[in-house]
Amino acid sequence: MKKIEKILILLFIIYKLFLVFIMWSGRNVPPEPDDSYSYISEIKKVAFSKEIFPDYLGSHRGSSNYTKYLPFTLGISIVSWLTGLNIDFLYFFNFIFGTIILAFAINFFLKSIISDKILYILSFLMFVLYNGNGAYHGFYWVVPTFYSFLLFLLILGMVFKKQTNYLILALLTMLFILVHPISIYALSIFIFYLFFNLIFKKQLKRKVVLRTLFVILFGILFFFLANLLFKKYNNNSAFSSNNPDSIKMTIAYQITKNAVPKDVEKITWGRLIIYKNSWENFLREYYHILFPNIIFLLIFIIFSIRTFFQDKRIIFIYFACLFFSLVSLLHPQGQRSLLFLWPVTFLLIGHFLKILWDDLKKYNKIFFYLCFLFLALFATYNNLHWIFYMKNHNNFVWDKQCAISLFNLVKDEEVIFYDNKMSFSSFHSQGLFQKKSLAIHTYKHLLQNKIEPKVDYLVVSSGERPQNIYIKPGVDLNLIMDCGYYKVYQII
Repeated sequence: MKKIEKILILLFIIYKLFLVFIMWSGRNVPPEPDDSYSYISEIKKVAFSKEIFPDYLGSHRGSSNYTKYLPFTLGISIVSWLTGLNIDFLYFFNFIFGTIILAFAINFFLKSIISDKILYILSFLMFVLYNGNGAYHGFYWVVPTFYSFLLFLLILGMVFKKQTNYLILALLTMLFILVHPISIYALSIFIFYLFFNLIFKKQLKRKVVLRTLFVILFGILFFFLANLLFKKYNNNSAFSSNNPDSIKMTIAYQITKNAVPKDVEKITWGRLIIYKNSWENFLREYYHILFPNIIFLLIFIIFSIRTFFQDKRIIFIYFACLFFSLVSLLHPQGQRSLLFLWPVTFLLIGHFLKILWDDLKKYNKIFFYLCFLFLALFATYNNLHWIFYMKNHNNFVWDKQCAISLFNLVKDEEVIFYDNKMSFSSFHSQGLFQKKSLAIHTYKHLLQNKIEPKVDYLVVSSGERPQNIYIKPGVDLNLIMDCGYYKVYQII
């Protein structure tokens, strides 16, 4: 490994871990506790049972994610089995581990596709500056979506590498499909990439075409095989047709007009349905940031055309990701596709900077350095702004002993109602998923499934009024545990 590679990898790790440690510092609970505790509880389901498909019959039915994120949950579980380390700590350590692995994945990808030293440096620096936000995640949030993009880079690197081991490429593709449901959609990026190659390139590199086709065909085949396997062991797997992340449901959204809840606003475009939330998020989180006015759009177009004549591959990758994001607007959560589009946009901007460097190298380069400095400061300011928001958001204190006490108190046939996903995830992360009691965590879920069980216990977040939660008329609430942020009531 060359010296410049080591410096850039180290810079990436230091910069990103600096943001990670800020996000985690001074917190009483993990960042975004509703999501974090959900991941932790899914990992514990596997770790405690020491089975890939744990047979917990009660609380996780209809809400389980451990097969949706199998490499993530199983990977951390295996480390826990081998080391005996606490899973809450391993979840935090995963942020360090993932960041380090990503630095090497970026280096591998860039070396596979870029030979020019200056372009390599600028491209790597752009990845350093990219961070993401809560609408689509990014490099700061080391969870299954993070690993989905990491594997995407490794697969792209293998496709463009001079010599490729197809066994490794197959393994990476399998992990890519399993790590998060968005990866199944993201296979279309490879399809779009081939499409643009066929249109604009007269001579295609045979090995690149074969490798791309291999990823597409093997990924689809493995998706169907995994679908059959998971349905055998778990009716609620990520590949089930009743899961909103599934491809079948996306098609159903377009064919069946009432497949989505009525409170989700839609925009009809011909025979297609574009979901207002996805469209607005795409504009707010991407288009308006990248193109605050027409001048930025014109600059982008001019430099894109110039990049096209220098390296068509980067332009094809960018437009493949862009088309993926536009097609994703057919799904109510389509803005999640920005997970792929934004970092590839930063990669493209790195190529724009290289063109600017070449234009100015015979003259004064001060303008180039000023441009890059402005970009670095602007990106870092936004990164810090988001990270400090994450640091302070939903930082509360609660007594985890309450979850253990409730675990010992509740009987298998009794029903616990949680007022939201965060209370549900918090208590389940402490082991309540092992109970066969029925757990419900939204009023909407209760109505949609036409369930009217006798609720025995109620877990409420601070500030919530218990009377707003579904309870049959004529019952009384008895406060049995004050857990700080949460309160536990017995319904009598």
